[in-house]
Amino acid sequence: MQFCLMACFLFLLLHFNSARAEMYFYKDASGGLHAVDSPGLVPKEFSSSTKELKPTVVNQPNSIDVPIKRFNNSLLLDVNFNGRTSAVMVLDTGAGSTMISKRLQAKLKLNKTGSARLLSASSEMEVSTVLLDSISVKNFSVNSLKASVNDLPGLGDLGVEGLLGLDFLSHFKFQIDTEKEILHLERKAN
Repeated sequence: MQFCLMACFLFLLLHFNSARAEMYFYKDASGGLHAVDSPGLVPKEFSSSTKELKPTVVNQPNSIDVPIKRFNNSLLLDVNFNGRTSAVMVLDTGAGSTMISKRLQAKLKLNKTGSARLLSASSEMEVSTVLLDSISVKNFSVNSLKASVNDLPGLGDLGVEGLLGLDFLSHFKFQIDTEKEILHLERKAN
């Protein structure tokens, strides 16, 4: 029963209440750089120094095959964050956005940039958001990606640190071959 609840949570927790993924940066009076996910969160006195930052794809090969592992009805893969920390994530094509665990947020020393509402089959909750400098699957990377922060019930004990969602995957052509246990990523034509 617990696994069924966890599966419902994983597959239905799927998107930010707001589909926007923009991030806004501003410098304070002492030159400190701050990131927020809404221009309304920028103090008025710093609005002139505000800049919008959108996720960007960095150079990658034409295509690559990435091994995935099956755990019950979930597909798991290794993901690298900010060029320095690897973690096991659930590959979730039904998730509109990427979500990382509170433990991974602490390990990466990421400050909260805002909040988002997550919806599941039975509830709605507000969670923190953070800005990932980069998120990579093998040599396929996206810079400046916003992620929500919340723990996955039942999977944290297995070392799973979150969900890799469509906000990452949609930057590439992708195919999942469950028989061969491969995620095929391909560069999109410009």
